Amino acid sequence: MKRLLITSLVALAASVAAQSPCEAKCNQQASDCLKACAGDPKDASKPDQAKRLMECLKTCEAQVRPCREGCRK
Repeated sequence: MKRLLITSLVALAASVAAQSPCEAKCNQQASDCLKACAGDPKDASKPDQAKRLMECLKTCEAQVRPCREGCRK
């Protein structure tokens, strides 16, 4: 789970390089949401924590999707 979160954050950071102001706003929203998901790294190996993290990541994705779709229009 920790690896998934790190991979998501790295992908987000890589996409920041060349982006429109609209995309930058969406990426900032995603980043803020993902930071809230991270929690305490010591708890990452707990089964209930892993489930919570995955749900949080899905929620972040759903929250940012309309913003990103709006940028593509």
